[in-house]
Amino acid sequence: MPSLTGANASGSSQTEQAPNDLRNALDLIVNANNVDSQNFGLALQAVNLALEGKTPTDITAFETQYQISPGTFLALLPSIDTSAASEDEDVHVGTITRIVKKLLARYSFDEIRAVYAEMIMQGLAHPSPHLRDLALFVLEKALVEDLIQSEFFLPLIGCLSSESTSVGQRVEDVLFQIAHPLPGVEALFSAEAMSILTELLEESGTVKFRVYDLIIRVSAISPNHLRLCQESELLKSLIADLDDKADILRRLNVVQVFTTLAETDEGFQLLDNSGIIAQLVGIVSEDAHDDIGGILLVSAIIKFFGHVAAKTPETFIAASVKHSILEAMTKQLEGEREDVRMPIVIAIGNIGATSAGLRVLVTQKTLLDAFLDMCRRAAGDAKVYIMESASCLIGAGAPQPGDIGEQLSDVAHGIFRAVAGQHHAVQALLRYARSAFLEPRIAALAIFKAMALHDWGHDEMNTNHDLVNFLTDRNETEATIKEWKFSVVQQFLAHPAASSRLNEVVRNRFVHHVRQGPFHRDVVPIVAFESA
Repeated sequence: MPSLTGANASGSSQTEQAPNDLRNALDLIVNANNVDSQNFGLALQAVNLALEGKTPTDITAFETQYQISPGTFLALLPSIDTSAASEDEDVHVGTITRIVKKLLARYSFDEIRAVYAEMIMQGLAHPSPHLRDLALFVLEKALVEDLIQSEFFLPLIGCLSSESTSVGQRVEDVLFQIAHPLPGVEALFSAEAMSILTELLEESGTVKFRVYDLIIRVSAISPNHLRLCQESELLKSLIADLDDKADILRRLNVVQVFTTLAETDEGFQLLDNSGIIAQLVGIVSEDAHDDIGGILLVSAIIKFFGHVAAKTPETFIAASVKHSILEAMTKQLEGEREDVRMPIVIAIGNIGATSAGLRVLVTQKTLLDAFLDMCRRAAGDAKVYIMESASCLIGAGAPQPGDIGEQLSDVAHGIFRAVAGQHHAVQALLRYARSAFLEPRIAALAIFKAMALHDWGHDEMNTNHDLVNFLTDRNETEATIKEWKFSVVQQFLAHPAASSRLNEVVRNRFVHHVRQGPFHRDVVPIVAFESA
């Protein structure tokens, strides 16, 4: 194996044959104390560029030819005060570490550790993000078993406190990978590691939530990982932060962490068993949310429940019954705060996007009634949000085998009438579909597509030639709308009873449209006249 500590660059019969520009650069680097900052930086860049893209064999030949090693460049660092480096010096340190990483790339963790263990340890403890990055580069080479048994593991956990966002995130990612196998997660939750993580919770909010994010990510790996996270009791501090009424930003961050945790059934169950779900519902149920902090928090919690409904609908349905979540939402939807009502409208779309969720809304009744009342009165941007959610509910109400499916289809028809109007409903939606803005156009087309799942939707289509013409119009210029129109036509033809429900003229036009594809344009011949 080539030496990791090879000789510094110096004159020899080999180096006399080297290209003068690179040899000069190396001479400048070795005599850095007598070189101005600009030329020193240019010399480092020349070496870094010379190493770019080289194979391990090329690197070995390069080191031999120029009699250099990683130690050649690491020796430069003590001459730079990296803890208080100027802008130029910081650039130099970054270039040096990039060169060292290229020279170390072909070595294993054990080989590097045998020579540069002190460098790794100093890098982990150093405030410079460049030196921490270099230490992480080496540690990423290690097997989990080797790393957790090394002297670097606990200092690595401490690096979560890095002021550098990129370094902190990288440390979190390394620890997350370590936690996958059983020995790794057991090491992460050992008494020594927990002591460090607990101390980090007393650091800044950024560091604290970096620790939370790591724990939540680890908890999602497996039920066993989730159990270890719960037993660690690190989440107790997280729950306490939710009660910190003096810091709204911290409370919002806590809800975001809960959102990530609740993406699995096991994570949501942990929140429920810890009393957090009941606590969140209690906040939404409170009467007074006139201050901006309270409004933001309630909106975040409602988005949390909407996210759970979208990710794990069955889990949400069970929780909604247990904790009266829909009743709490109804209270806020009937309130006067528009900035709270819109998140609820979106959440309703997520809740009712499955037939089971729609049944829950129908059974609970008050939230759906409040939503339908809002459908009839809304205008402007609020109307667009309502149309988007309504399309989810209408789609979920598609007929299913048995009487329940038929009842849901009737509910879906009622939602369609509420959002579009009792009379001339399709014409009302077409006004949105022909809007100059993309969002209302897509919202209207989403309702048309959901309508295609129902028998009554086909009846509406048979009596509205304006809608047929709109969907098959080839003069549309917006590509996204072309695709949406095409998908609506496809959905109508995909209905099991399309051959009998759609009248022959409409069906033939739709079949012809689908055969041509979404972006077909009729060719119009043009006759050119030669001027006199």
